[in-house]
Amino acid sequence: MGAGVVVLGSAHVDYTIYLDRLPSPGETLMGKGLKISPGGKGANQAVAAARLGAPTLFISRVGADDNGRRLLETLRGNGVDVSGVVVDEEESTGIALIMVAGEGENVIAVYPGTDARVSKEDFSRAAGRLEDYGAVLSQLEIPVETVAYAFELAGRRGLKRILNTAPYRPLPGKFDSLVDVAIMNRVEASSLLGLVVEDRRSAEEAACAAARRFGEAVVTMGDMGAAACSSGEGPVWVEAFHVEAVDAVAAGDAFSAAYTVGLVEGMGLEERLVFAAAAAAVKVTRKGAISGLPYRSEVESLVRAHG
Repeated sequence: MGAGVVVLGSAHVDYTIYLDRLPSPGETLMGKGLKISPGGKGANQAVAAARLGAPTLFISRVGADDNGRRLLETLRGNGVDVSGVVVDEEESTGIALIMVAGEGENVIAVYPGTDARVSKEDFSRAAGRLEDYGAVLSQLEIPVETVAYAFELAGRRGLKRILNTAPYRPLPGKFDSLVDVAIMNRVEASSLLGLVVEDRRSAEEAACAAARRFGEAVVTMGDMGAAACSSGEGPVWVEAFHVEAVDAVAAGDAFSAAYTVGLVEGMGLEERLVFAAAAAAVKVTRKGAISGLPYRSEVESLVRAHG
């Protein structure tokens, strides 16, 4: 198994407004700041994996517009191989409208644009290069049938298949045999498994229930910590690192990318869970999606500092 990561997923531009608090329905609030930055869960995870030291191939679509060019520039600048990104002449690059409150709480609305057009053919064009990589990481901001096709093909080539179940949507039953590792937050776990996930015990139970379905699973609990379980090990619980949070956007993406990097590097279950939790902790201390993603040295420094 190679040590590289293939990320299949979304790429759009984030327009983030910073507020003292989130507005109620029908309420207008004046923002304290505006940030326009490349994002999308796929692009975030690709940059995070590359910053954490993994050779990273990104498969996606962008529009033939300024936002698309900005995304490609940013990805290349962070060491991501963008040869798998299709420039779509017919649809615009997607956008996300994000509101972030003082403690990092956020709400997000997304227009998918080219994200909705990422296709099976886009992935199959890269099939000849899969032997250079150890895992495929995807999310649910692109068509589910594209993810299923990619995981089926990747499985035949011996790659690990990691699914970040965000944003949540019901999964066809065939995913049970197509996913090697499922990474979800408490809301996604509750919806996917029909359980109430609210504390460490319920997170561990949910992780092991999902592991029986997929083989391995992680349930993240924000500032509480995260639980992991596999068919042969667990549950394992890791407390969250205590940091001063300013922006939780892309924290889940940093976590998913770090967990995947740990997997292809051969880290044990607890070691990669700690590594992923530290990556998410570094991210929440900084504003912005891609701009705030952590580097390997920062994650390792945080782990060392906390023993």
